[in-house]
Amino acid sequence: MIFIDRSRVSLDHKCQRARFWGNEFRGRGIAPEGAAYPLIFGSVLHEALAHVNRGESAEAALALVQEEFTTRVSPLTGERGWYLAEQWALLSGLVHGYTGLILPQILGEYEIFSVEGECEMPLKEGIVLVATPDMLVRRKADRTLWYLEFKSTSSNSGKWVKSWGRSIQAMAGALTMEQSVGEELAGYTILGLYKGYKDKKDGRTRSPLTYWWKRGDEESPDYKKGWEMLPTWEREGGVAKVVADLLSTPEGMQTVADLFPQTQPLFVNRRLVDQWIAQLIMREEEISAARQPDFAFPPREVMDRTFSQNFDNCEPSFGFDCPFVNVCFNPAGEADPFSQGYKWRDPHHKGDPAIGLHTDG
Repeated sequence: MIFIDRSRVSLDHKCQRARFWGNEFRGRGIAPEGAAYPLIFGSVLHEALAHVNRGESAEAALALVQEEFTTRVSPLTGERGWYLAEQWALLSGLVHGYTGLILPQILGEYEIFSVEGECEMPLKEGIVLVATPDMLVRRKADRTLWYLEFKSTSSNSGKWVKSWGRSIQAMAGALTMEQSVGEELAGYTILGLYKGYKDKKDGRTRSPLTYWWKRGDEESPDYKKGWEMLPTWEREGGVAKVVADLLSTPEGMQTVADLFPQTQPLFVNRRLVDQWIAQLIMREEEISAARQPDFAFPPREVMDRTFSQNFDNCEPSFGFDCPFVNVCFNPAGEADPFSQGYKWRDPHHKGDPAIGLHTDG
């Protein structure tokens, strides 16, 4: 049985060799020691929002994830004594903003059907697509079922919002949920969780959730030349009070709303999804045929044919470097990735083939 999910499909589209290292190497795949910070932030934020969507208050949800966040982020602070507090303020502010503004809007129109329940869709015999929706909701007006997906992002531009209108993987995820719940979805919406931007001068994250500006008794969430920078976690009442103050005025409400860019209702193009699934099946069968007995390392010819390298994505001018640069460009890394800062990949869902697979480092 072949179980596939969005992360390995996305990785394969970026670079087939990265797919090999991340998911196929010796039947399990590897990952760099220490997850990249955006993945840590995104996963903890999603966990906190799941608690909120299941009925916890913002404060209770944050208390449930704070220890994990602190444990995973503290090693990354280095000499930046402010970093952990800054990033926790950002995450906390997003949770408070979602709870105070976005969730009431959702609950005004929808009822929550399920939160982060794993779904499966058989593509053909022996191949299953797996997805974990952030939230399924039922619209009160007509009882139709909708899918809401949360995406942490460093952009809240209209271009980012527009990009989701033709995301075939998002559409396929919606169909996966249809299969699991046995009911057709009317459509889906992508909700962004804007993390602000990094100031190139001092490396700090600029967001109304992390820094305000102060002159005397005056304070503003917007940059003011000549004003003193005020970390939100040092402001009286902390980040929770920051969000509450913003939500108390129309202008502040818009500031919070801008942190959650969202698409209009989107709909599944079933013709294109059928084409995507047909291509996906062929690709997964190709990969399956390339797997060696006992997960031995494939011959070079098989690697070059089935897992070709896309060198444009090694260190792109925009976005993140490929996590497997050190194994592709370093012969020692290819021979023994565990000596170059890699570990076995952790399984992500119940159908993951890495579960129960015993491999030696």
